[in-house]
Amino acid sequence: MPHPAGKDQYRTGKQPARCLKGLIMPSKNVPITTPSIRLDQFLKWAGIAATGGQAKAMIAGGLVRVNGQTEKRRSHPIGPGDEVEVKGDSYKLTAAPVD
Repeated sequence: MPHPAGKDQYRTGKQPARCLKGLIMPSKNVPITTPSIRLDQFLKWAGIAATGGQAKAMIAGGLVRVNGQTEKRRSHPIGPGDEVEVKGDSYKLTAAPVD
């Protein structure tokens, strides 16, 4: 069924959107103020996961990749320069400027 306003970019089906092969999505820069952060804490802090339990389930389910590799340790430390991918969205960690 098409969107009532004619906006076909909205998905109304129950299947998740699929990434197009060869399409590179730009990373979202996420500044952090510490030298490193645990992967599960990052998912909560960046708003990717609503709760720690959700972050744990995402990591355990193999939905999270760090620098192109699936990471199943929620305590895995990440820092500036690392790239986290979750469900097709990329997040590039950067060092936040110090005041």
